[in-house]
Amino acid sequence: PRRAGHTLLILGGRTFLCDQVYELDRGEGRIVAKATLPSPRKEFSACALGRRVYVSGGRGPENGVSRDVWVYDAAAGDWSKVAPMLVARYGHGSAELRGGVFALGGHGACP
Repeated sequence: PRRAGHTLLILGGRTFLCDQVYELDRGEGRIVAKATLPSPRKEFSACALGRRVYVSGGRGPENGVSRDVWVYDAAAGDWSKVAPMLVARYGHGSAELRGGVFALGGHGACP
């Protein structure tokens, strides 16, 4: 897991799709539900940059491959949609480098 500041965030859900951000409350020793991901997905990639977590690509409920990039702001506790990836992909990785987020590898949409 990657930390956004001093907060441990967990991306998950109650189904096979990720639709929720959880936060570990160290003082209470429990996991607390935070914001709901506006576009549930699976096989996506996530990367922390500062106090923001970037969730890119993946597949939705109907298995459509996505170019979408959503950003969770841990300080504000909300999601926003940003510029999409150039190519729809799932099963890829993402990493922070010199203040940017890069998506690598994975699979594209089948025609």
